[in-house]
Amino acid sequence: MMPPDCPLCDKTHETSPDEQFGIVSFATPPGYVESDLEGHPDHVVWFCSEHYEAAAPLAALPQDEALALLWQRFPR
Repeated sequence: MMPPDCPLCDKTHETSPDEQFGIVSFATPPGYVESDLEGHPDHVVWFCSEHYEAAAPLAALPQDEALALLWQRFPR
């Protein structure tokens, strides 16, 4: 599993060790096949506590769609 790293801001486990991160498991796209390899699933994303609250309600969407909506809401 990848360490926490929010895709919407610069917070990571290393840069913000006291930050609480949460994981959102987005909908898998049609035809998605889970890999047999150990690791971080493609559709599972870490978010810092601020952005987790906005991302969690979008879990029914595919990751690309959800992230596009979130980047519109939280532009860099």
